[in-house]
Amino acid sequence: MNINTKLDEEFSHQQFRQGHDAGRMETEYMTLARCFAAVENGIAVLSNLNGRVSHIYYGAMGEFLGIAGRGTHHRIESIWEEEILSHVHPDDLIAKQLQELKFFQYAKKDCSGDPSGYSLESCLRMADASGTYHAVTHRIFYCNTNDRDIWLALCLYSFGTEGKGDAIIRNNTNGEVIRLTENDYTAILSNRETSVLRLIEQGKSSKEIAGMLSISVNTVNRHRQNILEKLHAGNSIEACRTAKELRII
Repeated sequence: MNINTKLDEEFSHQQFRQGHDAGRMETEYMTLARCFAAVENGIAVLSNLNGRVSHIYYGAMGEFLGIAGRGTHHRIESIWEEEILSHVHPDDLIAKQLQELKFFQYAKKDCSGDPSGYSLESCLRMADASGTYHAVTHRIFYCNTNDRDIWLALCLYSFGTEGKGDAIIRNNTNGEVIRLTENDYTAILSNRETSVLRLIEQGKSSKEIAGMLSISVNTVNRHRQNILEKLHAGNSIEACRTAKELRII
């Protein structure tokens, strides 16, 4: 299971208890997204996580990167803006997806107050039509929540400064900042489970792993089952693939 699939799964577990004014609110945020693209000359993406629809608004940045002309509006039947993500450096794209997963989980479970008061900020490299990469600041806001159900997400892209810092979760009501390090979104497996998975990737059998780690075969098999469950994988090959995407191994 890749990271976007995991995010999709997290989104779909929500009840989506939208109020009677949901349509009006979505229209208001569409206007805000359009204004951001016009004023900051960036790119704004408003995604309805329930309706599985996104509205993308392009400022001059979109034209510079060779994605779409300034002032263009695209409506897509997806919450993943592939026409933009295809320009993100592959290493940064994996990190971006991991950070988004961590932010969503934080917004649902750990933040104090309304999740709409928080944002995720990170640095990306995005390529123009010639393949030259440029520094970009990426921000995510959850625009509307109801009993912590998150159904509107606003992603903003604007040119940033060179240099790659930690992604941060910002409380926009008081300025508090939480820095995300790689350990924050890769500490899914225990140290022992990670060791077992590395040996699985090397093609070792449960009996061989048991001998190498001085544990019983039953313990190895229990670790195998835990790994599959934690990584939402159907088999060991899929678990290894997911772990590599998550930079666990």
